[in-house]
Amino acid sequence: YHQSPRKFLAVYPEGPKQDQGPFAVIHKGFKAHFYTKGSDLSDAANFDPMCPARHPLTRHDPPLLYNLHEDPGERYDLSNMTTHRDELNIMTSWRQTHIKSVTWMAPRTRTIDPRAQPCCNDSSCEPFPQCCDCHFLSE
Repeated sequence: YHQSPRKFLAVYPEGPKQDQGPFAVIHKGFKAHFYTKGSDLSDAANFDPMCPARHPLTRHDPPLLYNLHEDPGERYDLSNMTTHRDELNIMTSWRQTHIKSVTWMAPRTRTIDPRAQPCCNDSSCEPFPQCCDCHFLSE
């Protein structure tokens, strides 16, 4: 068993936003969810109502807390148990410090350059992109 040198791990969503920060934090086998949002990767038959795509972005206060060693499926929320209050406070505090330390920049992968698509002609052809259509002649 190899232990990571990191004590905490911030879990960001697919499209992170500065005003939300990480959706979850992992620390010492615990995972705290500050936000949840359904995913297209989860079908409607999923037992967890927060997983299917129809579940909207939801902020959790207090955050949902799971013990990943004992509950890897994240089914049993421990956030209301007083025995885990200190762990939840530590994770919440770390998250706040982490958010302040992150330097945000404009997304680099959200911009689509239409000239990057495959084109049968030179990509400077006009009218673009119609001129990119491949007209193969059969012999």
